[in-house]
Amino acid sequence: MTSERLRVLVVEDRAEDAELSIRELRRAALECETRRVDTAEAFRRSLTEFAPDVVLADYTIPGFGGMMALEILRQTIPAVPLLIVTGSLDEETAAECIKAGAADYVLKTNLIRLGPAVRAALAFAKSQADKQAAESALRISERRFRALVEESWDAVALFGADGSILYGSPATTRLLGYELAEFVGRNAMELIHPDDRAAVLLRLEEVTTRSRSRLHVATRVRHKNGTWRHLEGVFTNLLDDPSVGAIVINYRDVTERRILEEQIVLSQKMEAIGRLAGGVAHDFNNILTAIGGYTDLLMADLPPDDPRRSDVEEIYRATVCAARSAGARSCSPGSSISTRSSPISKRCCGGSSAKTSCSRRSFTHGWEISGQIPASSSRSSSTSP
Repeated sequence: MTSERLRVLVVEDRAEDAELSIRELRRAALECETRRVDTAEAFRRSLTEFAPDVVLADYTIPGFGGMMALEILRQTIPAVPLLIVTGSLDEETAAECIKAGAADYVLKTNLIRLGPAVRAALAFAKSQADKQAAESALRISERRFRALVEESWDAVALFGADGSILYGSPATTRLLGYELAEFVGRNAMELIHPDDRAAVLLRLEEVTTRSRSRLHVATRVRHKNGTWRHLEGVFTNLLDDPSVGAIVINYRDVTERRILEEQIVLSQKMEAIGRLAGGVAHDFNNILTAIGGYTDLLMADLPPDDPRRSDVEEIYRATVCAARSAGARSCSPGSSISTRSSPISKRCCGGSSAKTSCSRRSFTHGWEISGQIPASSSRSSSTSP
């Protein structure tokens, strides 16, 4: 219906009766544009060309009439109201018209009712159109949100206050392996890891006490194949919402992320241990370098037959062995410090050719080495005038 003029299609074989109806509408302050038809063919054509807002139809027209017009109207534009306007109509016939879909009926002897009847019919038609539009929008919204829930990569579940599972979205099967029929109806605590159960129950009780509250929860849940999956989600208390009446939980599987996090933490620990071991080995080598150097000088000052020489040689062997062991440990996995050959090792393995071979020997730490001890003449020859 336009906001300025009302389009009224009159189904009437008598032009004077149609004019009376139109005059009554205008007297009722209804500005209208009218067209009169008296055949079914003209009526069908006018429904398309004229696009009426309301139809006034005489009940009896030769070869045509109000009931046939009503049937055609219902098939073409059912939202447009039709009022029966007739000279005489018994109550039974009037009831049949209303039952068939007529908005109202008005007797030609009482046309004063026509204006209010048309207004009421138009108001009812508008309310019905608004209702249908709202229902259509609701259906579209329901389909949209159902698609969001059912096609979401994350899962959605509805819990009762006691932890019973009332609903599970299709993503449940992908995340946990359970078919919805075997998932819904059981208590969620049956699937929670025993070590996490008390904490989850505490969070569930906490969110239940406060309406519309939200709480984060993280726990391990048993997959259908028996493995434990790490899940993270949010509890939302909608127990007081009549359309939901449950605690909503949105959750996702974070198992792979947790595994990666644990690997990163382990790698960081190993790196720290490696740095510590490398630092200790470096400091230890510095000390051994001094011990080895002074032992070398001491052996050079002792004659071959000096009884103290064997003790100094044992010190020298132990120093070389400790230096090699410290170097090996600083190269262990996780170490980020490059090691260098110690001066002791170089003196032992790559020094002067004038050396005396020492036998393999096992020390108290369980290390075994083969070393070269410098000849006693090495320092004497180098320092003699």
